[in-house]
Amino acid sequence: MTAEALLSVYGTIGLIAFVLLATRTIGGELMTLWTMTPRLEAVLKAMGGSVLVAIVAAECARGGLRTGMAVLIAAAVMALSRRPLLAIALGMAGAAAGTWLNL
Repeated sequence: MTAEALLSVYGTIGLIAFVLLATRTIGGELMTLWTMTPRLEAVLKAMGGSVLVAIVAAECARGGLRTGMAVLIAAAVMALSRRPLLAIALGMAGAAAGTWLNL
């Protein structure tokens, strides 16, 4: 890797870290200006899950059988056991098995 490419990579990582820090700081300060209503609290609690669903849905639409199989395994395990780490682990194992089987 050339020095220019390495500088570009580290510059990008630094920029992302700065933006993350700025949004966390500014977001915390902005939240002190509003009173926490039950409706706002519900929106904020649902935000993380909705972002995750959007990412997974986009990957399923773009991916193939292997991606769909991994998501289906993870969703089934989560629905049956209510244990997120187990669901993630078995979903990853399903994706690895799909790779091994050339799906």
